This record gives sequence, structure tokens and C-alpha cells, in this order.
Amino acid sequence: MHTTTSSLSLTRTLKRAAMPIALLLAAVSGTAQADTAIKTLPTVTLQGSASLRATCPQAAEVLQEALESTVHRLREEGVMQVRFTLVGQQISDVQATAGPARYRARVRTAVADLKCQGQSQVAQQHQFAINFSDS
Repeated sequence: MHTTTSSLSLTRTLKRAAMPIALLLAAVSGTAQADTAIKTLPTVTLQGSASLRATCPQAAEVLQEALESTVHRLREEGVMQVRFTLVGQQISDVQATAGPARYRARVRTAVADLKCQGQSQVAQQHQFAINFSDS
């Protein structure tokens, strides 16, 4: 009888010890699946215009952050052409053409909100492309 009680006690102990391990494995497995899903979401990449990087040094990071939720929600690929005028620090006449039409309004708003440092009060034209793609 003592052997049966010891055996039953050992089985209960093993089950209790196994439960946290099973939960940990399930959590790790879920995290790995989430990491895989994140890697397949579309990304935003700026192309061209060295003058844009000089004038608006944070443009790539700011646009990535501003467009991230829209891109992840809509999941459309394409290349959008963007143009704007900069006078001093003031951005105007933002145009977004080609590429996914559903991104255009958000792109125009994000570009208009950029913090840029124009060198003079003379109008400067900037043009670049945004590549929306699965990476």
C-alpha cells in the first residue's frame, strides 16, 4: 500500500512540475509564431533623394512610424512617388502619386508633418519614392 501511495504522490508531483513547463513551451511557441508573422508584414522603405535625407534627416524613421499601422492593416504592395515643396521649415504642395491609392492621404499627412530644415527662404522641390513591400 505504501508503494501505491508513493507512486501516486510521485505522479502528482510530476504532473505539477510538468504544468509550468508545458505552459512555458506553449508561450515560447506562440512567441515564435508571432515573430514569424511580424517578419512577413509589409515594410516602408524610402528610395532616392539624398537631399531629402540631408534636409529632413529623420524622414525615414518618421514616415515608417507614421505609416506602419496603415500598411500593416491594408497590406498592399507598391511604389508611391512623393513630391513636396519646402520653404525654410514649411512643407507645402505635398503630392503622392502612383502606388496604392488607399495610402495616399496618410502619406500626404505624414510628409506634411515632417520636421525639415531648409537652408533658405527659396522654395526647394523634393521628390522621393516610398516602397511598400513584404520583407
